[in-house]
Amino acid sequence: MVFAGMVALVLFSSFVLGYVWIRSEYDQFSRQSAEIRQDFLENQKVLLSSETRRSVDNMRFMANRTESVLKDNIRNRTEEALSIAWNIYRKFGSDRPEAEVRKMIKEASGRSVTAMAEGIFLL
Repeated sequence: MVFAGMVALVLFSSFVLGYVWIRSEYDQFSRQSAEIRQDFLENQKVLLSSETRRSVDNMRFMANRTESVLKDNIRNRTEEALSIAWNIYRKFGSDRPEAEVRKMIKEASGRSVTAMAEGIFLL
């Protein structure tokens, strides 16, 4: 009987110690899981913010680049139209009436305006 009581006491003690140890490990696991989750969320917030900032910067860059390309295109078209107008004037300015030369310049420039689609040139 004493032996059975001692076995019961050892088993009970083992179960209690096992429970305490398992509970301690579970609590530690829960804390670590919460910390890892929080770190992950913080890292994702930083990453999202960084990617958003990078996308906005890229859009600004592309808008500035598009504006620069558009300005160059307008400048080139303007120089082309002025060159056409100047050549028409030099070729026909002294031989034909001014109204006819203006009409020729408008017709020639109109082709450039139509090709440009924005309609920037107005004569």
